[in-house]
This record gives sequence, structure tokens and C-alpha cells, in this order.
Amino acid sequence: MKAYMTLSCKVGSFNKVLDELIKMAKLEKYFDVAKQEFEDLKQKLAHDKNKDLQVFKNEISKLIKEEISSRFLYQKGRIEAMIEDDIGLEEAYGIINNPDEYKNILSYVSPPVNLKAQRE
Repeated sequence: MKAYMTLSCKVGSFNKVLDELIKMAKLEKYFDVAKQEFEDLKQKLAHDKNKDLQVFKNEISKLIKEEISSRFLYQKGRIEAMIEDDIGLEEAYGIINNPDEYKNILSYVSPPVNLKAQRE
């Protein structure tokens, strides 16, 4: 729902900008020269809900899943839904399950910093 509302706001803003551009073109007396181009642009970029649903299918599905989870399972459900596709979490699991890499990260010693050289 949020994705659709965000998309609608962006499309609404775009339509406002295009309408302003048309007003300015009319004011500057350029509209008649480019009338067909304006109409074509308006038609090409018209808000098509079915197309938007296909283009933003993954984002909409993820947001709906999170929303449903939070409504029925509260905070725990929302967190579970959010971490299901979390790339960072998958990487963390990989590090934890690799003892050598895990030890290497924990034993990292940063090189000494020469503060005197930095001040100069």
C-alpha cells in the first residue's frame, strides 16, 4: 500500500511538473509549435496502474507481506518478514559459519597511526 501511495505521489508530482511546463510553453508562445510532442509525452507517461503493478511487483509484494505480518504477528512478524530477504544477514551467517574468517575479523589489528604526521 505504501509503495502504491509513494508511486501515486511521484506520478502526481510529475503530472504537475508537466502541466507547469505546458503552461510555460503557452505563456512563451511555444506550445503551438510543440503541441503534438506535449500530447505524445503526456500519453506515453500517463499513469497506468496495471503497468505499475507489474513494474513494481516485487516492491509491492514485499511491503504487503511486511504490513500483513505486522498486523497479525505484530513486531516479531514484521522483523521476521524483513530479515527473510536481508542480504547483510545472509553475509553475517556466512561469516559466523566460517570459523577462520570469523577469527580473522575478530583478531584484526589496525596499523599504527602517526598522529604527528597527520597534524603537519
